[in-house]
Amino acid sequence: MSSCHRCGAATPTGRFCAECGAPVAASPAAGPGSARPPGTGRTAQVLPWVVGALFVVLLAGGGALLVLREGPAEPAAVDVTRGGAGRASDRAPTSAPPLSGSPGEETAPTPTGDPVEVAVAASITVPDTAPSSVDVADGSTTSYDDTRLVDGDPTTCWRTSGDAGGSEIVLDLAEPVALSRVGLVNGYAKTATDPRGTTYDWYSLNRRVLAVEWVLDDGTTLRQDLDESRELQTLDAGGAVTRSVRLRIVAVSAPGDGPDAKDYTALSEVSLLGAPVTAG
Repeated sequence: MSSCHRCGAATPTGRFCAECGAPVAASPAAGPGSARPPGTGRTAQVLPWVVGALFVVLLAGGGALLVLREGPAEPAAVDVTRGGAGRASDRAPTSAPPLSGSPGEETAPTPTGDPVEVAVAASITVPDTAPSSVDVADGSTTSYDDTRLVDGDPTTCWRTSGDAGGSEIVLDLAEPVALSRVGLVNGYAKTATDPRGTTYDWYSLNRRVLAVEWVLDDGTTLRQDLDESRELQTLDAGGAVTRSVRLRIVAVSAPGDGPDAKDYTALSEVSLLGAPVTAG
């Protein structure tokens, strides 16, 4: 009979130790007269189980100490804005909806007075301006710059060379206004008589504007088709609020007939009636 090399237990015939299951073949054979210290077999058999039990006890004790140190876990706060768990500091503050007219609520701008002519104070941007000419009546110099559009005199004009269809005149207003009416004189509404008595009708001799679009800040576009008339022709703007107006020239007539015809597109006046508004 031999002894197990792992636990020291006596092992009868067989391939494995009956006490610890170690392979008997791996153990050195016990020679005759070999002796085993008293009690070593049972001590070696019990020792692994004792060590294992102590390890389990220490592990359990360590876990308990860890729990005691950290304290009880706090319940997770529910984030009502995200529908899931989250920290209380992550939750968005809730508040009652604002009352009507309270700060932060948008209200429509309100006109503060009656409509007045606001084009006269506008900053105006125009396409290329035609060069100055000589007045046939008295030989004075006549200019055609953008200020002629808002000077209140239909016998002056802004004009540019050729067909100005597709070009724009931009009027930047001094402040936002509720625009009630827009209008223009669609040609050079002037007649002049030279010293020999010949009269020149510059309205019919220059090109006339036949259609325009008035474009406001919010994209509102008002089309206006125009007659062959030297009078101011107006259009209802509906009180739309804007800070600028783009006057887009859509269609232009041909020049007049005869040797005195002028290949220029002319506008004598632009009118914008509006009332200043309070902030919305």
